[in-house]
Amino acid sequence: MAWRRPDPYVVLLLAIIAAFVAFKFRYLGLPLFWDEAWVYAPAVRAMNLSGPGLLPDSVGPELTRGHPLMFHFICSLWTRVFGVTQTSLHSFALAVSVALLIVVYLFAVRLGSKQVGLASVLMIVLSEMFLAQSGILLPEMLLALFCLFAVFFYLSRKPWLYACAIFCALMTKESALVLVLAIVVWLAFRILVETVQKDKTSPWRWLLITSVPLLATSLFYVYQKANYGWFFYPEHIGMMTWDLGDITYKLKLFYTELFEEQGHLYSTYAFAFLVPIAWRGWNRRWAPVLLLLYATAVKILFGRWPVPSPLTIPTILLCLGLAFWIFFRPYYLRTKGRGEAVSIAFIFTIGFLGFSSLNFFTDRYLLCVVPFIALGFLLTLESALIEHHVVLFPSLALLLSAILFSQIGKHDLVRDTTLSYVDAIAVEEEGIRFLEEQNLYEDVIHGSFLEQHYLTNPGAGYLSSSLTFDKVRSSVSDSTAFAIYTSTTPEEMYDRRFEFGFVLARRFERGNAWCEVFRRLPTTQTAAPPPINP
Repeated sequence: MAWRRPDPYVVLLLAIIAAFVAFKFRYLGLPLFWDEAWVYAPAVRAMNLSGPGLLPDSVGPELTRGHPLMFHFICSLWTRVFGVTQTSLHSFALAVSVALLIVVYLFAVRLGSKQVGLASVLMIVLSEMFLAQSGILLPEMLLALFCLFAVFFYLSRKPWLYACAIFCALMTKESALVLVLAIVVWLAFRILVETVQKDKTSPWRWLLITSVPLLATSLFYVYQKANYGWFFYPEHIGMMTWDLGDITYKLKLFYTELFEEQGHLYSTYAFAFLVPIAWRGWNRRWAPVLLLLYATAVKILFGRWPVPSPLTIPTILLCLGLAFWIFFRPYYLRTKGRGEAVSIAFIFTIGFLGFSSLNFFTDRYLLCVVPFIALGFLLTLESALIEHHVVLFPSLALLLSAILFSQIGKHDLVRDTTLSYVDAIAVEEEGIRFLEEQNLYEDVIHGSFLEQHYLTNPGAGYLSSSLTFDKVRSSVSDSTAFAIYTSTTPEEMYDRRFEFGFVLARRFERGNAWCEVFRRLPTTQTAAPPPINP
């Protein structure tokens, strides 16, 4: 058998994935951070002990928070083989991330080209949100993977695989319902614009298929209602908001993070301005109208073109709806499968931003739309540039990737969507090690919700022994002797530190992350206390 030269695109894909894994490998053994420390890792470990299950009572609601359990179920299967250490749990997160990259490549090759596939993988890998969450035990990466599978199988016209993927997505997190609604909206659009529909691709048939996983998933919530008296976790329902001011504020933050920060601004400009001007597949006389619609939506969102508050969101949706009809309709009619993928990505992204703005604010939820944004942008960009010169698309894709690379680590905020979480863990470890060295196990310590978990739970990975600090409180009382604050401590808690008579004992810094340990002065003492053990 003759030797076949390997596909250079596959070689480059494997090289990118290998470099990505090598970069993340050193972080696999880190302590648990934020939500993985107090919810997801304890829930997975509990399920590992009780046995994998998908029913609501497989793990108590204080750990599952009422979420569906597909993420916990799959991860607990992993832990049955590889154990429940931090390294094992983070390796699971990394494995899911690698699977997502491979699916992105296959998706792009199926609808576009190998160049689009490689560019999509590269731009996702260089997105700092993806880089950060790829090593943290959170469900968003698995949710993104199942959502991609769902759209991929829909476009491949594989109905039962599509139904299975939708079911898995819905059983991973409730927000997968946004993808279902996006597909329903898209199918309704197809019914509106298509005059001839073959049975195999009939939108009515796909609407019926979509209802199957919805009905199956609803059984989970019926069971949950029967066991606990509620369909959705009451605390989460209480965090939802319908105030237009709050919704608009969150939309601005989400838009900024996805389309402007971390080097994404230039990709946004390329999609909004370059693609409609360069693509020859439509009447480009409409390009100025499209650009005006995009600009109007953004200007109104940020209040630069003020409209009455009740009309802000309806006006933005009207602008985006008109933009969809003007550009995405001809793009679909001209490119079919590629146009379907881009259109669903567009609807899904808008819907997901809206859904996230109704809920408790946390930007890590946005990870789910990152691969859809990358695929939608690069598929349209290639369509626009390929007819002008073959070198334009790969050159611009590389340039935009280089910009993303240059912005990694430049964000000031410390959170789980930037690599600063590594620095946050490091200073947290130093602060807790300081408490251990001072032998403060019996002292009352003031700390945030996170510090309570880090200091009382050896499984989080911060404590150097089995000894725990059992007197960590979120409030300050007369018996409070010490306090520990970090760059993730709520401002309202940190700002009151001097009111309680605290003086700084030690500060630790790394990058933008910091940790401070305070000692409380006796009420009769006016001078700073002598330094505690250096």
